[in-house]
Amino acid sequence: MRDIDGEIVGSVVVGRDITERKRADLERQRAADCLQVLADASHAFAEVGTEYQTLLDQIARTTAEVLGAGCVIRLLSDDRQWLDAVTVYNPNSTVLAITQRIFGHVRAHVDDPTPFVKMLHSGEQLFIPVIDPESARASMPPELWPIFQSVRPHSLLGALLRVHGQIIGSLVCTRFDPEQPPFDHDDLAMAQDLADRAALAISNARLLQQVQCELTERASADAVLRESEERLCTVTEAARIGLVIVDRQHTYRYANRSYADMFRLPTAEIVGQRVADVLAPVYNGQIRSRLERAFGGERVSYELVVPPAAPDWQEHSYVVNYEPGVYRLEPVVIVVVVEITERRQAEEQVRYQADLLNQVSDAIISVDLNYAIKSWNAGAETLYGWPAQEVIG
Repeated sequence: MRDIDGEIVGSVVVGRDITERKRADLERQRAADCLQVLADASHAFAEVGTEYQTLLDQIARTTAEVLGAGCVIRLLSDDRQWLDAVTVYNPNSTVLAITQRIFGHVRAHVDDPTPFVKMLHSGEQLFIPVIDPESARASMPPELWPIFQSVRPHSLLGALLRVHGQIIGSLVCTRFDPEQPPFDHDDLAMAQDLADRAALAISNARLLQQVQCELTERASADAVLRESEERLCTVTEAARIGLVIVDRQHTYRYANRSYADMFRLPTAEIVGQRVADVLAPVYNGQIRSRLERAFGGERVSYELVVPPAAPDWQEHSYVVNYEPGVYRLEPVVIVVVVEITERRQAEEQVRYQADLLNQVSDAIISVDLNYAIKSWNAGAETLYGWPAQEVIG
């Protein structure tokens, strides 16, 4: 500030509170990070294909790695009277061996008063941020107490596995390392998101397993096969899963309506037509060689990308699984298709948001509750001189 003679007599300082903006930036970054984790998990589940036990093991491993914990998956038996531990994973090999000994062949009756069974009846998540040893001792058989003391779990959470509103099991995570913090509500939300994706993958694998068993066992009974096909058609259409059977000439022998709907076909009556004619734009480049591999006995899983059919249409993406099988005494390939276009769009949005953050000149940094750095954009690299790969974590 200057007086009328031009002499400096003071100054004006303008301050602007950007706390809310920073908080909003951190929330956006956290949401983008979560979406990326879930997208990676879905991709990992899809890559495994439909080999049932391999899929269960991958789900447990992915969940454990995301949450920094051990993971046990339990599924209800077909008669819904037993809860079976179907896979156990822990990054610590010593703890893994102990937990496999405890849970590897354990099944609990649905009337047992254990916390894992109570989840199924209440329909609620299990959340014990801090495990009280005495309470735990009172709830377990005496022979398990020495094992509990040897591994000393200190935090526990559980999410329900649901498919179309029906509970099929649970996903339970436990932290053993005393240097790790207890689980929080963000961990619980992430576990449930992972459980939702895992439940869908398990359901798809079971469905394909059911298709294979039914086609093999009843290949000689046409009337029974027709009944089975109608039932499968009902199930797959309700679940929005495309299901077709293709013979050695790459001709459709069976197709449900969901398959025609998800590929935007003009008609669902494609039995007897060639795949090369129905999906002409992608047959030579993406389908033919993979079908031949499947007829050679290989299970094939891949992502099919269908380009826009018109200028105002959009690209569509699908996870496709080929399973060699037998249908009416002839070798065929059973094809299961799930559309993932919306998931790919979400992943693209995540990448777009990440690019935006890196284009902002301000330094934007996000941390977790332990003040560990979770993200560090280009502005932060410029301001502080540290590259992201050296400071994240």
